[in-house]
Amino acid sequence: MTIKINLLSADSAEQYIVQVLSERDDVIVEKINIDNTIIFQNIKAGKYRIRVIHDTNKNGKWDSGDYWKNQQPESMYYLDKVLELRNNWEIEEDIS
Repeated sequence: MTIKINLLSADSAEQYIVQVLSERDDVIVEKINIDNTIIFQNIKAGKYRIRVIHDTNKNGKWDSGDYWKNQQPESMYYLDKVLELRNNWEIEEDIS
């Protein structure tokens, strides 16, 4: 089973971490974008959510910010629906 995510308004010079989350918000798998299309393959059937993190410092992880340095946490966005993946299905979603 495959989930394909298209980042429509993503800046190609920026880095984004795209995560597939379980219903309990556990990270199942994550990828850092190389281009504006991310493909997750061999995902088990189930219900999933998608989270996108704008990795502004390009270190490959979400940073919570630093109060003393007046640094805000990196932005985090969720797809506004739950994806239900069934056997032999391919889901494609656009995120802007």
